[in-house]
Amino acid sequence: MTRATRSKDEPIVPLGLVLITVGAIVVVAAMAIWLLLPLTAATSLAELLGLAEANAQPVAVTKAASAPPEKPIILLPETPLNPIPLRFDLPSEASVAGAPTALYTEQPGQPIHLQIPSLTIDAPVYEVGLEQIRQANELFFQWAVPTNYAAGWHGDSALLGQPGNTVLNGHHNIHGQVFRDLVNIKIGAEMIVEAVDGRHQYRIIEKLLLAERGQPLSVRQANARWIEPTDDERITIVTCWPATGNSHRLVVVALPWE
Repeated sequence: MTRATRSKDEPIVPLGLVLITVGAIVVVAAMAIWLLLPLTAATSLAELLGLAEANAQPVAVTKAASAPPEKPIILLPETPLNPIPLRFDLPSEASVAGAPTALYTEQPGQPIHLQIPSLTIDAPVYEVGLEQIRQANELFFQWAVPTNYAAGWHGDSALLGQPGNTVLNGHHNIHGQVFRDLVNIKIGAEMIVEAVDGRHQYRIIEKLLLAERGQPLSVRQANARWIEPTDDERITIVTCWPATGNSHRLVVVALPWE
């Protein structure tokens, strides 16, 4: 015979089974080689994960900072630069829309009456508060002024007989003109202020005319320091000057009579 013949009973191996067997042998051999070779720092899964952790940079989660609260600027009493016209067409210290016309609940040391004998000033004292004003998108506050013949006590200022600055204001050319003649006060003049619980006597020690209307904000803020709290016991009175222009602030300071 020139060609070998296959018996009918000889088993036939399927080609698919051969391929599967060969593939399995190749995979087992590769795994054996991989397990036997020394592992480097970059070949093991655990080390790869560790490397990733080592190289990971912390991500800073920054909370958006909230805008700081708008701090109000407190100025000496006066009419805003673009005020609603007041009666008599005479702009003065502050808008009177929220000014009180009756006494608030009184407390010990709260001033309720003012006398300056040399100027024949004899007037009640009412508590007043701040008015919010916005100009050119800027917020600031000014003190309201009583709308009749009366002085206004700044409600956050000191009580009488205590260390601090007791601040009074009042109109000089409208609404009773309680401080019309205050510009004529003499150094050393007597001032008497009555509180709910007693009478206090003071002596004028200083009088200032401060340019205010149309001045830069920095100047107006510096002027307002005269109504800030102090370490000593004093009274500060604020009004406007002159009667026809209100360009300045008249500030009068008094200390306890000794």
